[in-house]
Amino acid sequence: MIIGKWIRTMVQFEQIERIISNYFQLPEGALRTKTRKTEVTEARQLCHYFASEYTKSYHRVIGQYFGDLDYTTVSYSIKMVTDHSKVDKNYLSIVIELHELFDGVVIANKRREERQKSIDRMNDAIELINELPYNELINLLNLITQNLTEKYKKWKVNNNY
Repeated sequence: MIIGKWIRTMVQFEQIERIISNYFQLPEGALRTKTRKTEVTEARQLCHYFASEYTKSYHRVIGQYFGDLDYTTVSYSIKMVTDHSKVDKNYLSIVIELHELFDGVVIANKRREERQKSIDRMNDAIELINELPYNELINLLNLITQNLTEKYKKWKVNNNY
């Protein structure tokens, strides 16, 4: 499992629902119904567990998303998943496998967020450059060229070229 402060905000309910539905081959939307079919109920309990693990949401909010259920139902689901994992090795292996899937989602979402921040910074820089007078822009380009040339020369020396 990934450890870090950002993990608890990096997965959305829709992603949890999609991953659990696909894992258990359930139709889209089945986990948001109030059905009591065993396969749906057990998968929904896992949704509650992972939503509490990977989001900052209150049990009430989790319950509202997954079938408009009471927060006590969500608390009970989390307890059931935790208790069942302690006594059933097969169930524990499913929970671990799902944790690994969600950890992958966290990493992908974090990378997507970092890429978006880079794009935003580049767009801000482009806006600033577009506002520069021509002679200042030429001076800036000369500084950048000199800086890159120096870095390239150092790289060449360090890599024996």
